[in-house]
Amino acid sequence: MKRIAIVTGASRGIGREIAKMLAKEDIQVIANYNNSEKKAIELQEELKKENINIDIVSYTKNLLEKEHIQYVIDICGDKNSVLDRILKYDFLFLDIELQDENGIDIGICARKKHPNIHIILTSSFKKYLESGYKTGANRYFIKPINPTLFETEMKELFTQDYDSELSFYDPEVIDMRIPYRDIMYIEYMDRTSFIHLNNNKIIKCKYKMYEWMDKLKNLSFGQSYKSFIVNYKYVAELVKRDILLITDEKVPISKHYREDFENGYVQYIRRSL
Repeated sequence: MKRIAIVTGASRGIGREIAKMLAKEDIQVIANYNNSEKKAIELQEELKKENINIDIVSYTKNLLEKEHIQYVIDICGDKNSVLDRILKYDFLFLDIELQDENGIDIGICARKKHPNIHIILTSSFKKYLESGYKTGANRYFIKPINPTLFETEMKELFTQDYDSELSFYDPEVIDMRIPYRDIMYIEYMDRTSFIHLNNNKIIKCKYKMYEWMDKLKNLSFGQSYKSFIVNYKYVAELVKRDILLITDEKVPISKHYREDFENGYVQYIRRSL
């Protein structure tokens, strides 16, 4: 179950765009509002015109469901309510211009307590967003928010988070889960796969290359050679016939696989920006 904390109302601003985006994904949406009942009703009518189902209730509960992944949205009214529950969340949406508090300060405190949280900042003023680097923000949106841009950017961020949580588990190989993000590269040799991890450990198993390609096809991995699969996360540079990793190791790359690998790597970099 994913949890998303949003510091705003669902009837306007970023809350409105989130409700619209998730509703378009066929997720049940419970939109909350404080003093903007008129705008909340307008949102309901707007979504109805687009054949999107949305139920509006008052201020306390948020629940979004979508097929295999459940989302829970909480509306936090102040800094303390955010920080008290921050470890439950994967995403924190912050408006910089809050009534009695500063979104940047909340973001800095949230990052200290939860280093892996994704922070998304919004503001009506670009100059305020320039201070957002202090929070390590993952995305910035200028209000009024462009719905198309918002949907595109957030889908990418949700995908990145989903990828980072995936793991490999086979009790016949090892009695623990291995997050895919910890795998630097996989080498296949003598009918054996060698899984090279970022802690310098190497795990052996009998998986074949086509089995790995099937497991990793939707993740940030690319085949660089007939017997090598590399995690784009650890690529430092592509040189003539090798891939230089951030650990200074070299992995071969062949002419046959180079174009596809480079294209995949470029797409990974774009998603990471």
